[in-house]
Amino acid sequence: MIWWPSCCSVPGRGEEREGSDWDFLVVARNLPERTLERAFRLKKLLPPLHRGEASLLARTPEEFTAGLPDLYLDIALDGVILHDTDEYMAERLGFLRALIRRKGLSREKDGHDLIWRWEQPPAYRLRR
Repeated sequence: MIWWPSCCSVPGRGEEREGSDWDFLVVARNLPERTLERAFRLKKLLPPLHRGEASLLARTPEEFTAGLPDLYLDIALDGVILHDTDEYMAERLGFLRALIRRKGLSREKDGHDLIWRWEQPPAYRLRR
């Protein structure tokens, strides 16, 4: 499980706000097929008082490595690994951080959004 600060609440960038939610990425095997069912099942694991404060994104390992959305780049830089079986996420996030450096990728603020600029856009998957 990884916690990453959302674009609206990033303590490391000095953008934190009181009342911001918590964003979690869960990469796990045997998740329910339907996205909504995944969210309901995972929310039940959280303390009832904090269920409304958490946003959950759940992916299987295969789904996580199938593409390279900008969100994964944000998570690679800002995310904090809370639990990691067999260093699975540490390896993948390390790969993404190396890719960011190798390709000369930079993140820029555009209004309230953060955008990524590639010197050389990647044309491959996250798998090693």
